[in-house]
Amino acid sequence: MLPDTPSPVLFAGHSKATYYGAHSGYDLLPTFVGQLWTYTEARPYKAFISATNSLKRIPCVHKYQLPIARGLYRRGVSRLARTTQAPLIHGLWGDFDPFTLSQRASRSVPVISTLHRPRSEWKPIEGRPLSSLSAAIVLYRAGVQEFKDLIGDVPIFFTRYGVDTDFFSPVAKPRERRRLLCVGRYLRDLIMIREVVTYLLSHSDDICFDLVLSPAVLKDSNFTDLTTHPRISWHFQINDEQLRELYQTSSLMFHPLVDGGANNALVEALACGCPVVSTAYNGVFDYGSPECVEIVPLRDIKAMILAIDDLLKAPERLRLMSEASRLFALQTLSWRICAANHVAIYEEVLKQLQAQE
Repeated sequence: MLPDTPSPVLFAGHSKATYYGAHSGYDLLPTFVGQLWTYTEARPYKAFISATNSLKRIPCVHKYQLPIARGLYRRGVSRLARTTQAPLIHGLWGDFDPFTLSQRASRSVPVISTLHRPRSEWKPIEGRPLSSLSAAIVLYRAGVQEFKDLIGDVPIFFTRYGVDTDFFSPVAKPRERRRLLCVGRYLRDLIMIREVVTYLLSHSDDICFDLVLSPAVLKDSNFTDLTTHPRISWHFQINDEQLRELYQTSSLMFHPLVDGGANNALVEALACGCPVVSTAYNGVFDYGSPECVEIVPLRDIKAMILAIDDLLKAPERLRLMSEASRLFALQTLSWRICAANHVAIYEEVLKQLQAQE
């Protein structure tokens, strides 16, 4: 371990996304890192939003409001970097938060930033600010190689995303026999969701669905026939407890993505012992063993339908998948374990930087 300091790591990031509950999201990391190291949190993005909203109310500056707000933001983060006693800053959201635009304001403070989006979702120009990071963290293993073309010689570390396994946990009651769950909005394969749901409803009289999707789906003409179907329950703006109950009681979760790294719905389902059928996007291979996640090819609707149908006919296999899912989450995805892995990265980055001095 490094010598004790007043604040070994300073976390900087934006506010929690509105669709994350209190028990979800990367914002939970500082709490668990705090059980190993002391830390400080700063939310400079709030100042960025505040400045942008204030400038909207000033006449004749609307075309300049974003550059002005960004300038204020950069100066605020520069001041943060100069005045912090922490030997390391971790930008929690390197791809959603403009923190990375100003992270080298103080050359004496190394900055790590976590990249959440898969490489396919990045434009080349977005990599320019990242090239001056001290290190980057990616949340799926393939990202270590994939991001090298975007950020050059910056060291890239892989570690897994965590889940609150104390909150997201199974219950001692039988699961619904033929009730399927689908959760999420970002990078979801909506065509596959529509086709899978439509087919299974038309070929079974007793199968039901719980769909926790974006409200925008209801405005999609491709979903018109499904919005009022009696065997589909739509869920919008549900709380943590309601979402957990769906993970706990569903027969399985089908998880069709076109790409992705870490994914909240996947780790939460695993922690609740919910069997998963997923498409073969990059990140899924790091978040579940073959014993708990059935993987089908990307965009292969027929393969997804067949996998679901086979599992619904095999209750003993579903039971074993449920047990394996919970065990995998406890042994690999618990935030306590993931926080320790992050701390190991902090120590390695500081060790490498010290060796260069």
